[in-house]
Amino acid sequence: MRKMVLLSLALLTGCATTSSSQKEQVSQSAFESKEEMLLKTGSSTQLIQLYKNKLKEGDSQEIRLKLIEAYLADKDYESAGFHLDLLQKQQPDPDKPDDTLQAKVSFLQAKVLLEQGRPANAADLVKQAMAREQVYPEAENLMGLIQAELGDFARAREYFNRARQHYYDDVIVKNNLAVLDLIEENYQAAVEKLQPLYQKGLADNKITANLVLAYAKLGNYSAVEDILKKQDYTSDEIRSVFIGLKVSDNIISGRLHQKESPVSQVTEQKTDPVVSIPVVSIEPKDSSEPEEVPEEENPVLIDSENTLALMLEEYIQQEARKNPDLSENIEESELNETGERDEAGN
Repeated sequence: MRKMVLLSLALLTGCATTSSSQKEQVSQSAFESKEEMLLKTGSSTQLIQLYKNKLKEGDSQEIRLKLIEAYLADKDYESAGFHLDLLQKQQPDPDKPDDTLQAKVSFLQAKVLLEQGRPANAADLVKQAMAREQVYPEAENLMGLIQAELGDFARAREYFNRARQHYYDDVIVKNNLAVLDLIEENYQAAVEKLQPLYQKGLADNKITANLVLAYAKLGNYSAVEDILKKQDYTSDEIRSVFIGLKVSDNIISGRLHQKESPVSQVTEQKTDPVVSIPVVSIEPKDSSEPEEVPEEENPVLIDSENTLALMLEEYIQQEARKNPDLSENIEESELNETGERDEAGN
């Protein structure tokens, strides 16, 4: 009788264990499905809440790292730094640190510092990350961005190419290299890197904007027109974009030389089905406020993941406020091809 009771208890315990395991699997599956959906939609705020709820169930270095990256995507650098500090304090054995974890922490800390306009400090941390991980293409790409912000474009190219050599995303690297071409006014080189991405359907709005800028600088109105027509720009809007970009100074390099300019976050993770990339954002300014002239030059590139791209709509608004009669003051020679097309259309 006693044996039967013990056997029954064992069977009951086994069933309970199986049931608990099944519940954990279902819960984990539900978590992963929701995470995947939110990553695809770029809902960083909801991702943050998802990861926080998961951490309430039990601490996990993997989930905390994901939480930090979500805070970075949400431009909450203070919270990202707070959780990075927690992660470092939770090392199981400080005398025997996990090199992979420490490399990741240093990498993310560097991203925070870069976003806060401290590229030199960020560079030190990226070096630490690369010292712990012999092959770390994400860190090499980040170092390329940092060197570009520091104005060392030759070293920036070196690190971007090193990341490419270690199989970092070609789309990200090609765009980063093309942005350096734009800064150095080598517009044909930028086109050669970006046009294949556009033709293959791998160009998001930022890459497309860089390509439009390069074509406009080369005076190729037909290429600008072909691209923007597919984005439902009107003929007048296309004309305004082409004129504004064609006659402007080097927009990106002009934007770079600003003292303590705010940094916009673009993650180095994929924010859409294509890719996220570094951009130089051009922010519309209130025309009622006088534009400050920086006392000294301090090149600042803007990271991320997601972006050295020129956002055309914002640029048009900015130029319109600065010079509402811009299109009327352009020499007729700048628009020969435009005029011919207009006449052909009529």
